[in-house]
Amino acid sequence: MNNVNIQYMFDMKREFHDRNARIPFEEKVRQIIELQKIDMEFNKQRKSPRAPYMRVWKMEEGSGR
Repeated sequence: MNNVNIQYMFDMKREFHDRNARIPFEEKVRQIIELQKIDMEFNKQRKSPRAPYMRVWKMEEGSGR
């Protein structure tokens, strides 16, 4: 890799983080819940036991904070 490619990678990483920093809090929580659901499905397919405290969050729609 040359310095141009490395600088491009750092620039893209910075842009990615800047863009994600502007996402509203509620959307970030929604994304976390979706990732938890995906993780649960993977664990079901692998038949991996989960610790009792690990579960998908339940959120009420429109309840605010």
